[in-house]
Amino acid sequence: MNIDAAKTSDLPELLALVKASSLPVAGIEQHLDKALVARDKGTLIGCAAVEIYGSVGLLRSVAVAAGRTATDGAGVLGLTAETPDQVRPMISKALEHDGPALVEVLVHRQELSMPPTITLEQMKGFSVFALKAVLSGRGDEIVDLARVNLFR
Repeated sequence: MNIDAAKTSDLPELLALVKASSLPVAGIEQHLDKALVARDKGTLIGCAAVEIYGSVGLLRSVAVAAGRTATDGAGVLGLTAETPDQVRPMISKALEHDGPALVEVLVHRQELSMPPTITLEQMKGFSVFALKAVLSGRGDEIVDLARVNLFR
């Protein structure tokens, strides 16, 4: 497996993988210079990108091809928790494993991970992200973000 900086020629496959993972594709072209692609024998199996806003970045478009895991070929135990009741058992298995382990916990694509405190710089970065999303016609992502994180 090789991980390389994404090139313009990777864009069609990258967009297809992101779409297949039910992730938004709007804006990927503008951030292609900050994207990585993973290939196994020439086949695209994963990707990730970062949108930079000042001194903060938004991780986006992290996708792995169906049937593949982030641990393929790395000698790491890979576990997936698809529901909340599966999280503790998977973490227990990972801790019992004699070697490295990775627990993938599936969450809504717009789920925010909140630090214990938020800095002014982080608030500014998020505000810039939200403003750019709305101005570029991706306001539905902001509405989805609010629905997932505020109305539980």
